[in-house]
Amino acid sequence: MVFQDPLAALDPLTRVGAQLREALAAGHPGADPRSAKARVRDLLAQVRLSDPERIARAYPHQLSGGQRQRVVIAMALAGDPAILLCDEPTTALDVTVQREVLELLAELRRERGLTLLFVSHDLAVVSAVCDRLLVVREGRVVESGNTRQIVTAPREPYTRELLRAVSTLPPVSPGAACAPIPSCCASIASRSILPASDSPPTLAVRNLEIRYPGAPGTRAAADVSFVVPAGGALGIVGESGSGKTTVARAIAGQLPLAAGEVLLDGAPPRHGRGRQGTRDPRIQLVPQDPASSLNPRMTVAQTLGEFLRHHQNPTAIEELLALVHLDPALASSYPHQLSGVSGNGWRSRGRSPSGRGC
Repeated sequence: MVFQDPLAALDPLTRVGAQLREALAAGHPGADPRSAKARVRDLLAQVRLSDPERIARAYPHQLSGGQRQRVVIAMALAGDPAILLCDEPTTALDVTVQREVLELLAELRRERGLTLLFVSHDLAVVSAVCDRLLVVREGRVVESGNTRQIVTAPREPYTRELLRAVSTLPPVSPGAACAPIPSCCASIASRSILPASDSPPTLAVRNLEIRYPGAPGTRAAADVSFVVPAGGALGIVGESGSGKTTVARAIAGQLPLAAGEVLLDGAPPRHGRGRQGTRDPRIQLVPQDPASSLNPRMTVAQTLGEFLRHHQNPTAIEELLALVHLDPALASSYPHQLSGVSGNGWRSRGRSPSGRGC
């Protein structure tokens, strides 16, 4: 089985090579352990990981998301399975890495004759790798059949709703040759209020430069500048390792600046100093992976309550959950009892005392 979150599927304290050797031993109990090292290198090569020696010596946190996902696939292949179960294996990956993983799974099907069961909410992804589709709603099958048939002529309203939610590029300017805006986003687009061009910037980033700690010669971001007016929205797009998250963490006060400045309403954010310094509550960061961002031993109410007390925010927990369309009954749940979407929802609505933030 290949899980959705490779970081949670791998032991953070054990090198990749050792974890693969354990998987090989479990899948082939009578195999000669002396050949395990060569077999680990072969598995890493099969999942298109360059420099298998370095990958085998690395810990999971030293690899990118795409590399970790390939390691998890390699672990699943260690036992020479007949069936490969993939549970949302590309959800947390950049689109280019996602395509590479899907191509890898298709190649493994051809070369190994694997039977593939691919679980996903994304019909576009499933359609790219599967011959047949099974559409499930509330635990019941509502439609099944050939992929092409279901995608081109769905019978059930729920299937049509899923197809309408497949992302397409909206037009970016009059006469632009782009696909029409998806119907699932049409109501959002029609309600969008574009700020006036002369609105003062709420956020201004000027000549931002960030260097990796312990490696002063390595720049993670250089000469990054932009402004975002009040009520505006700016997208930062790029492949894995391009510096997107680095810039976001620097704005949130989690990374020190090597050069440049960040201004909030014309002044530097009120970030504290030192490892335990407080962060400006007007800037909040929604991380990519809610599972690694939440304390697994605290309930939703405990986590939100801690944040509200820290910022002296009188907002009720039930009100916060309602803002992200979550049932207030989830307040007593732990992170492992929530789906990934629910976890990201209630993680995202920590608000500053004034209710503002960016």
